[in-house]
Amino acid sequence: MTRTDSRLNLARKYRPQALADVVGQGLAVKALSEALKSNRIAPAYIFSGPRGTGKTTCARIFAKAASCLEEKAKDSRPCGACAACKAQASGRYMDIIEIDGASHTGVDDVRSIIESVAFRPSVGARTVYIIDEVHMLSNAAFNALLKTLEEPPAHVLFLMATTEPEKIPATVLSRAHRIEMRRLREVEIVSNLERIVSAEKLKISKEVLEAVATAADGSLRDAQTLLEQLLLMNDAKNISEESVDAFLGTIGSQKEIDFLKAIAAQDLPALLQKTKAFYEQGKDLARLTHRLLIWMRAVLLVKASGKKDLVAEEVDLAQLDDLIQTFSAWSVEDADRLFEILWNGYERLRKSEIPRVALEMTLIRAARITRTEDLKTILTALENAPATIAPSAPQVAPLHSPAPSYIPPPPSFTPPARSAPPSAQATTPKAEPIMVKDVDFLLDAIKRARPSLHAMLICGKADWNGPKFSILFPKGHFAFRQLSEKILRVELEKLLKDLTGGKIQKLEVSELSAPSKSEAEGASPKKPTGNPHFMKEAKDKILQDPDILKAAELLGGEVESVTISGIRTEV
Repeated sequence: MTRTDSRLNLARKYRPQALADVVGQGLAVKALSEALKSNRIAPAYIFSGPRGTGKTTCARIFAKAASCLEEKAKDSRPCGACAACKAQASGRYMDIIEIDGASHTGVDDVRSIIESVAFRPSVGARTVYIIDEVHMLSNAAFNALLKTLEEPPAHVLFLMATTEPEKIPATVLSRAHRIEMRRLREVEIVSNLERIVSAEKLKISKEVLEAVATAADGSLRDAQTLLEQLLLMNDAKNISEESVDAFLGTIGSQKEIDFLKAIAAQDLPALLQKTKAFYEQGKDLARLTHRLLIWMRAVLLVKASGKKDLVAEEVDLAQLDDLIQTFSAWSVEDADRLFEILWNGYERLRKSEIPRVALEMTLIRAARITRTEDLKTILTALENAPATIAPSAPQVAPLHSPAPSYIPPPPSFTPPARSAPPSAQATTPKAEPIMVKDVDFLLDAIKRARPSLHAMLICGKADWNGPKFSILFPKGHFAFRQLSEKILRVELEKLLKDLTGGKIQKLEVSELSAPSKSEAEGASPKKPTGNPHFMKEAKDKILQDPDILKAAELLGGEVESVTISGIRTEV
């Protein structure tokens, strides 16, 4: 970094004079340096990237190095001692021509370049054309330049710089080497500003420089310009964080953290009061929301990945730890929902003519986020809940306010198997035996205990004779196929034994045989009694169950489907 005329602004005064001085562009510097060392310089280069990242600076340095006559001094070009370097230092060098693409867009301007490339350089090794904002050239100008870019004379070098490479025709891009300049990190900008402050013999706190670097948004030139404006508006020996915040329209990192803490605490009155104060102080509310997004992004990345090094160079880790502790009880999903709310609010703020209202509505939504419960916690609570609740049983205490996590199970609810607590007996509760009168009475008892089994039994003709309970289904009926499965058959046998106190010991499930030819020609045999529409009726009854309706209301959802012992029917 070389100090020049004190009348120059900081961005020009401390412009790098060698590739090694370029800040934050390691890959670009390496590519250009290797080209100089091996003396394999391409006929055309395109420098692309965001504003203030060093595109034109690198092009100028590379132009001087490529024009240097001391080609043997591979590692030190430009050498500063040859005739070309001396002419450049004195301002007399005529072989580097800079063209502003924004003001020379026509085909006639390009034709003048094409006509002049035939002349050899007057002093240096090459004639270099630096075209800034090259994307502003017209299509006709690009077409005229194509042939010269592809096969220029050996002494001609084209260096083009642009912030919008997508506007350059693909035919031009394919004829040039692409040098991509990236946005600078805040730590790199702060380091450069510290060197400038030291060279200017100023005393400015690192916090002030960090605020300037944050506002620069990856542009080193913007950061240097903002620093110079601060020096002009304030006493260089007394630039406080408050004056920086007033100048930049920011509120400071700690106040941003406090703002997010108020969101986490859902303290809407405090949030609205802070917003009012910032608005009356003339703060940039869009920039404030942008900063909140930066912090929430850092929190979300750390919570999702568990790694702080992903954002170590972007935010202060001590403040990030404080913020992560604030959101420690939040799930990744909740933090993501808050990020989405802030993101949508930021998009509205950028386009709104009433930013205060847009921010206030965003904060109302953010402060009303309903925290989600972890699914494992809910399943554990359901497993540990009682299987049934008697009508006279007391109200179950909610797991947390305001909405209860436990919902009484519907009549068909079968709790999953679980291990009994150490203090409980190792026995499974059985259905209470009943005073059986007849088959219909038994079917009613089955309906109360297992509605799904009852729905299948009523499709056939049931009969109870001594220790045997039989059920006869029509030929090919699906209920017969279901009860022929071992799992359901064993469940029904156990239920019958429990309900009758062991009076029923055998279950027989059968179906009518196919009618003979003579029977088919004669009168149809009497079909067993049953309800052919049992599925629809059972589904409607389940959907109208008060417990099911209450569960859907509490969970804010709706019943998507009804399953009866393996038979699934869409609602």
